[in-house]
Amino acid sequence: MVIREGRYGKFLGCSNFPNCKNIKSLESQNTPKVVGVCPTCGKDVVSRRSRTGRTFYSCSGYPDCKFISWDIPTADRCQSCGGVIYKKILKDKTILRCENGCKIEQKGE
Repeated sequence: MVIREGRYGKFLGCSNFPNCKNIKSLESQNTPKVVGVCPTCGKDVVSRRSRTGRTFYSCSGYPDCKFISWDIPTADRCQSCGGVIYKKILKDKTILRCENGCKIEQKGE
């Protein structure tokens, strides 16, 4: 068995592929990483990969909770409107901003 990478991530596959099609999943590498708390239901928010390879964040309580975001939700609330504050990670900095577009943009560490 050798480690191969496919459409849905890494897996174990037989080295004699065309003749042998035996495969096993690597569960430990495919488990989503917990990054925060869901602002709608309070369950964990996990990072996932889209079909195109882009990272997005969704509630672990799916399908009961349909929260999804391209930015990481924080546990903090906006002081002006009470909205959720999201953390966007860029190449060299982190930006915090309100979901309602309040003018409180802060630069994090």
